[in-house]
Amino acid sequence: MRLLVGLSLLLALPQITGQGTGQIAFSPAVAARFVDSLATDYYQTKFAMYPAYATSKGVDTWDSTLATYGPRKVRSFLIATKRKVLDLNSISEDSLSIQAWVDMKALKADMETQVFMLEELQLYRRSPLLYTDECTNGLYYLMIRHDNFRENPNFIARLEAVPRVLNVGRANLTKPIKLHCEVASAGITAFLPFLDSLADSSNPAEAGLAKAAGNARQAFLKFRAYLDSTSATADPDFALGRDNFGTLLKTEHLVDEPPEDLVAYAQRVLKDAEKERDAQKNRPEAVKRDTTGARTLTKADILADFDAETDSAIAFLERRAIVTVPRNTVVKPVETPDFIRVLVPGYAYEPPGPFDKNQVGLLYVPLPKVLDLAAQIDYKSRIDRRSYRGIVVHELYPGHHLQMTRANSAGTYIRRLADDNFTIEGWALYCEEMMAAQGYFGTDGSRRALDGIIFRAARAVVDVKLQTGEFSLNQAVDFMAKETGRDRGFIEQEVRRYAVEPTQAMSYLIGKRDIVALRDECKRIKG
Repeated sequence: MRLLVGLSLLLALPQITGQGTGQIAFSPAVAARFVDSLATDYYQTKFAMYPAYATSKGVDTWDSTLATYGPRKVRSFLIATKRKVLDLNSISEDSLSIQAWVDMKALKADMETQVFMLEELQLYRRSPLLYTDECTNGLYYLMIRHDNFRENPNFIARLEAVPRVLNVGRANLTKPIKLHCEVASAGITAFLPFLDSLADSSNPAEAGLAKAAGNARQAFLKFRAYLDSTSATADPDFALGRDNFGTLLKTEHLVDEPPEDLVAYAQRVLKDAEKERDAQKNRPEAVKRDTTGARTLTKADILADFDAETDSAIAFLERRAIVTVPRNTVVKPVETPDFIRVLVPGYAYEPPGPFDKNQVGLLYVPLPKVLDLAAQIDYKSRIDRRSYRGIVVHELYPGHHLQMTRANSAGTYIRRLADDNFTIEGWALYCEEMMAAQGYFGTDGSRRALDGIIFRAARAVVDVKLQTGEFSLNQAVDFMAKETGRDRGFIEQEVRRYAVEPTQAMSYLIGKRDIVALRDECKRIKG
């Protein structure tokens, strides 16, 4: 692919203009092709480096393999990525149209983030989650894309690759992080029942599957034992530190503000939202306890209610002419897999990849293991009060599903593949407030919107303070529980996720802030 880039440069020579900057200026059309060619080249390299990631994007070339993060492979990927950054820097930004400039910025952010994660932070030396997630996600992405995954040779090949991935991980992890060890161990425990169901197959036609699953299971057990024994001596400091956290914000998310400024902003938002909520003095809603209707409630009924609320949201959006809803995508509410719930205790969305033929998104619903009478009454009350409207707005319409499936059909390669949590979660939070303002939640809308802002502002404060070392895990839980009033057990799981996924928790509030700023600037320009 680098040959194609060189060829495009040679073809463009008559159009080159010198600017004395050490960069090369092309015509806008040639410059756009240059960026697109680099993007195609880079993502092919990234897919080869991260096969599970490739599968999640609907690219099946590497479906039979998994990433091992061997030092030689990491070094080769870093060298190739740095070369592409130099190639991208060689072109004058003045050559680019605004559309190509946006693509260039997104591509550069992705490449430089990879270099930062692997070279500076050396996460493949420190986080066992890279290895366990590669295995579990690599298998799961194939499972949800193939109804007959048990017969899929690529699925079996990935099962067979699990022992090697985990063995390399054990050799690579020279200074593992204690919290990452604990979370990875819990994820393995949650994934084992799925492997057990495969290994216990008595179908002679599935002998190869059962053997591979059994070997993968033993490899996971061995790796979990290693993690549990290592945890006692592993590095207790999970924080990136202020400088690394600031670099991650600037490199991956193009946020130049120092972390302390983001905390100050979040604290102002939190204070203002709490003040406004207290001023409303809303009466608590009466909780309907319909034990008669609840006794027959099943998990399927709860999932069906999400379908009904999805139809309601789409109808509202179209009736108010807020947005055009395409009809070429599907959403399926499903019970959240156990291994995902280790880090994500709440509702979540799994998008289809841009190259998936069928654009089917999954809404993860964290249902209880046993739907006893108390749970039936609780869920029936939620359905009666239409409590799931906010989840559907955030995760599906006009939130994640609408945004991400639209992005999957974008006009350039980079726009179909580049993503950023600040845009994704910021958009979903923006949608919550917008739908409340449009009256979708009725008289309850203002309180819903304020509760959402309070939770996300508290998240942003915790995100920064965890990574700069100002908060321990317990201090973060105490702060979140006090400010949000949420269940402490839920908060404890949430905070663990914030600690191992820096910048994710702040993406809602800061992303929404920047989307509002763009909207207001558009209003100013267009009148």
